[in-house]
Amino acid sequence: MSWSLVDASARRKLAWYTVKRAYASITINAERFVTTAHKPNANRHSDVDIDRTVGLHIWTSNLTLKPIDAILSVRIFESGSSNAIFQDKIQASLDPNRSHELKTYLPLPHTNSGKQLSLVNGVPLTNTVVALTLSSAADGTTLARFIEWPQPLRHLPFERDGVSMHIVAGNAKGQRWIKLRASKPVKALEIYAKEYDLILDDNCIDLVPDEEVVVRWTVVGGHGPRNEHVLIRHLGSAIS
Repeated sequence: MSWSLVDASARRKLAWYTVKRAYASITINAERFVTTAHKPNANRHSDVDIDRTVGLHIWTSNLTLKPIDAILSVRIFESGSSNAIFQDKIQASLDPNRSHELKTYLPLPHTNSGKQLSLVNGVPLTNTVVALTLSSAADGTTLARFIEWPQPLRHLPFERDGVSMHIVAGNAKGQRWIKLRASKPVKALEIYAKEYDLILDDNCIDLVPDEEVVVRWTVVGGHGPRNEHVLIRHLGSAIS
C-alpha cells in the first residue's frame, strides 16, 4: 500500500484497482515455473543439453471466516486466438482464513502451434494465456478471477481491436453498469473519459473470450460525463 496509488488530487491510478483485487477477501492466483532435466546421454555437468518444461501452480485464499464450496474454471488461450485450447473444472472446499493449493499443471497445456517466442532467463516463453474464474458452487456467483500472462509482455502480439462496451442504467439513481466483452485475450483494459473523472468499482481489467465483465459506474451530481464520453483502451490498442 502506498500514496503513489493515487495522484496529487487523490484520483485513483490503475495500480489502485490492481492492489484492491490483491487485497480482496477471496482471491485466485497462478504462477508459472520451470523444471529442468538433462537429455538422455547428456553430460550431467553441462547446462547445454537440458529440457525445460513450463508448469503452472494455482492457489486460492479464503480470508473470510466461513468455509466456501467453490468451482474453479480453467481456460487456456493462445494470444490472439478466440478459441480455448484447454478447459478444466475443479471442485474446491475452501476452509476459512487460509490459502489452498488447488492444482498444478506440468506441463502447462498448449498446442503444437503454440510457438515458443523466446527464452527469457532460462524460461521458455510461449504465447499461452491462462484464465481462472472461481465461482460459488451454491449459486454460480463469481468470487474471484485472474488472468495469468506469459512474461515479459513485450514479446506478445497484442490485438488492437476486438473489445465491445455496453452501458446500461442501474437499479438506483446515479448507478450505471459498463459491460465488457472481448473476442480475443486483452490485457489491462482501461475505462476512462476525456476531461472527466469516473467513479468505478473496477478498472485495468484483463478480458478473455466467452466472458462478460460488468463494472459499476457511479455518476455523482448529475453533471458528470454522459455515456458517449466513456471510452476504453488497452495494452496494444490505438491511443485516442
